[in-house]
Amino acid sequence: MSEWEYTLNVAFTAYYRGYLVGKKHPHHYRTHVIYTALAVALVLALTIYHPLQATMLFTIPMVVGLFITAWVTYDHHAGLSETEDHFKASFNNINPVFNLVTGNLGYHTAHHYRQGVHWSELPALHDKIKDEIPREMYKTSFWEVFNNSFFLKLFGLSR
Repeated sequence: MSEWEYTLNVAFTAYYRGYLVGKKHPHHYRTHVIYTALAVALVLALTIYHPLQATMLFTIPMVVGLFITAWVTYDHHAGLSETEDHFKASFNNINPVFNLVTGNLGYHTAHHYRQGVHWSELPALHDKIKDEIPREMYKTSFWEVFNNSFFLKLFGLSR
């Protein structure tokens, strides 16, 4: 599957797949539905009140954010076959700048291992399970260009 095909597939099926997972966890799903309904109602009300502003400030960024998140996860799954082994199901990118701007998506094995963990807790969970993650499940990317003292200090990530 190409990068764009993957991105479109993940983005367009995200809420349906969330529904399928939610069926297995009704308590969490109920909370998700409540907050989703509140967000939709708020954006809809703002769109009725000021259509252009609401579209520019809320609707477009929400849609673009979903597509960017789907696109960024391509590198975590590309080239891997389906497996039930959480430690071999996805690649990881532990670059601190990448994880700052993506909400810790680079700790992808931790996300698969415990899917309900809040994004801010993924680095700590990754530290607990890192010895079980095979070395080949770590990837580097163009984000490594930011892995120097200037950028780390700029983003408040000094070593």
